[in-house]
Amino acid sequence: MEQNTTKQTTAPNKKAILIIGAILAVLLIIYIAVSVFFMSHFHLKTTINGVNISGASVEEAKEKVQNEMRKYELVIVGRNDVTDTISGEDIGLEIAWENQVDNLMQEQNGFAWIFEMMKQSDFTPEVKTIYDTEKLQSVITGLSCMAEENQVAPQNAGISEYSGQRGQAWRRR
Repeated sequence: MEQNTTKQTTAPNKKAILIIGAILAVLLIIYIAVSVFFMSHFHLKTTINGVNISGASVEEAKEKVQNEMRKYELVIVGRNDVTDTISGEDIGLEIAWENQVDNLMQEQNGFAWIFEMMKQSDFTPEVKTIYDTEKLQSVITGLSCMAEENQVAPQNAGISEYSGQRGQAWRRR
């Protein structure tokens, strides 16, 4: 009789061990599959120059940063509050990538994704930018501050009087 009791208690233990083993095997397979993914894609919470590149490949990351560069705008405020804007897209502004993004990917450990999920990774690599000089010249020529009617002729320098209380006092001629 004692032998039957032993067989009955070991059978459920074997079943529990098999279930736990199967669960662990599935978790291990998931971990390895995600690790393989992050060997060629950036970890979550990763940015380059403020642009979110989470889960992106090297080429996708470059394109995301480039798209943000095209949105760049330089606002010029001239006299009499005349404003003009030069956008990155108008002048063909682009990043001349060398190997910065590739190096970031090579430095990333794909198997560390589970730890990297908990922290923010911000990268600001130095990049060179290029633009189309002909497009830039065309845009500058078309600026309203470059129109003759919006320009103010310069005046010759004049002598001023200095007062300790008022500072410089300029006399008009």
